[in-house]
Amino acid sequence: MIESVGISSSSLYSHQAEAVDAALDGMNVIVTTATASGKSLCFNLPVLESVLDPLGVGRDSVTPARALFLYPTKALAQDQLRALRKLTSLWLSPSKIAVLDGDTPMKDRASIVREASIVLTNPDMLHVTILPGHKRHVPLLSCLRYIVLDEAHMYHGAFGMHVAMVIRRLRRICSHYRSSPQFLCCSATIASPASLLSQLTGLPADSFHVVSEDGSPCGPKRFVLWNPPDELEPRRVSSIGEVANLFAELVRHGLRTIAFCTTRKLSELVLQYAQEALQAAGQQHLCETVMSYRGGYTPEQRREIEQLLFSDRLRGVAATNALELGVDVGSMDATLHLGFQRSIASLWQQAGRAGRRRKTSLSIYIAWDSPIDQFFLRHPQQLFSLPLEPALLNLANPDILQPHLLCAASELPLKREEDEALFAELPAVYRDNVLQLIEKGNRKIGCLQPVLGGGGGGGEESAMLEECNFCGAPKPSKEVSLRCIDEHRWKILVRGGRREEEEEKDRSCRSIYEGATYMNNGKTFIIRVLDFEKREA
Repeated sequence: MIESVGISSSSLYSHQAEAVDAALDGMNVIVTTATASGKSLCFNLPVLESVLDPLGVGRDSVTPARALFLYPTKALAQDQLRALRKLTSLWLSPSKIAVLDGDTPMKDRASIVREASIVLTNPDMLHVTILPGHKRHVPLLSCLRYIVLDEAHMYHGAFGMHVAMVIRRLRRICSHYRSSPQFLCCSATIASPASLLSQLTGLPADSFHVVSEDGSPCGPKRFVLWNPPDELEPRRVSSIGEVANLFAELVRHGLRTIAFCTTRKLSELVLQYAQEALQAAGQQHLCETVMSYRGGYTPEQRREIEQLLFSDRLRGVAATNALELGVDVGSMDATLHLGFQRSIASLWQQAGRAGRRRKTSLSIYIAWDSPIDQFFLRHPQQLFSLPLEPALLNLANPDILQPHLLCAASELPLKREEDEALFAELPAVYRDNVLQLIEKGNRKIGCLQPVLGGGGGGGEESAMLEECNFCGAPKPSKEVSLRCIDEHRWKILVRGGRREEEEEKDRSCRSIYEGATYMNNGKTFIIRVLDFEKREA
């Protein structure tokens, strides 16, 4: 049935064919091939085939199969929505593929849950809306055939631990409605991908079929290590200035470029200096063809920049790791990397953004005058031979586990027989955390109330653990932030009231104050007035 979506099975790359075959055989799949190797087809084809099969891919039911695509950002979901609708434009109604996230109008949500065969969302929406309101989402959850996890390598650290708990809660709700979805996952090249997916989903590592041999063609990659000259001893020439000059020079020669920076401020400075370099070279008209891309911009700003990149109207962007993800920004010729990008895996993921359409590409790593950068410049073989870092999750962390146990109990009663192995690798971890939530609870969220027992001896303690109900906040999931960022944000407004940017509360204390300088895509603003009640500057 693959031919029905306009793709010949003989035209698939070897890794695509392997992933599709494994998925159609009912296996959980994780694909870890290179950037721009066509990973999306690895999960799109089996999902679309299930949509075309009126029996739900061989199931003993006439209920059509449905799929939930989970993306770490809204931008990725929107990007995949465009790609899927383009792929299926001739034979599938646009209403069958829809995004369900915080930006989806309330009036459209019920019809999406009833009718859409493929629903694209993010962990936050799953956590705050879909799982707590699972009774309103039965048409979707009871027929769920596939769960797609794209950009799985992004689920690490605290955010990854939160997402792992959300996925366990999703599996729990699906089991309640007698569905057992299959996982189709894609990731950048990482160490131990099956282990990461096992931690994320709670399924055994050996239940995942790993596809890592890349069968896609790729053009030559030239990688340059650039050490700014030390003419100003004892300090080197500014690395920021070097990146900006290289950025401007590449743009002048018509090479579409991403300059990766580790912070928002650096991306703004590189853009500003690059525009100054273009002006000094008499190429002022090119200043409008470069922009910055980072967190903090409004969704409208980000969509505009993505569209300008995709349509080739921009020659370059100075970006944070926000562009590390797989948003389709068209064909790029070069990447610049200002300093070590925090991990080997991140560096290669960023470099893979250039040469995405089989073209020769260039990546330049510009070093800071720091120990790690200078080490790699003196020992380049180390940079190219070091293994990729594994993504590690500590699922026994009580600060992560306990809030999600409370959220799970608010969705369905917590039952030891079913939930102990799901939420904790060791029985003692489950026991200790549940007992703490019974005895002390969480001051912000609530507590657990055992159905049987009342504390005391070992027998009563065991009885208390058998089944627990939630008691506390009416919407506990709203009290738990998956990204460990304060929900409250400051709005940066320009004169006239137009919103220019948003800033998380934990960042605002060092960046928002009267007289502060604010940079936004090459423009500089001075903060004159603060409104603490409205959180507006």
